[in-house]
Amino acid sequence: MQEVLNLLEEKNTCLKRFIDINERQMSFIVVGDFDDLDNFYAARENILDIIQRVDEMIEIASLNFQESENTEEVKKSIRKNISEKSDLVSRILGQDLEIISRIDQAKSEIIRELSDVQANRKAIGAYKSGTGEHKLDEKA
Repeated sequence: MQEVLNLLEEKNTCLKRFIDINERQMSFIVVGDFDDLDNFYAARENILDIIQRVDEMIEIASLNFQESENTEEVKKSIRKNISEKSDLVSRILGQDLEIISRIDQAKSEIIRELSDVQANRKAIGAYKSGTGEHKLDEKA
């Protein structure tokens, strides 16, 4: 059972790294810097792959444990690690919602700016061709 406990601790360490990566990227997103999103997502995927492998190892180790290894202290540590994992996952979900929200806000702003640019180009094009309603009064 000690092996399961060690693996749970490793999983929580990975989740903490995931949180750190989110926090680091959020500091860039807050100021409108989205240049490193590909690396951000790749780093997250790598951590998720490691977590998946750790989960598989936990499953195998839990099938092979001896009841005699299952002391109260080990049980308490396992419960503590599972509780910590739940807290970390909740924190990650909150971070992800904030990251998604900020990216969506930035996308909306870009779409608005593009619409404004297109409208301005259309107005300028109409003005240059003389087909616009706002012709200059030559007497003025």
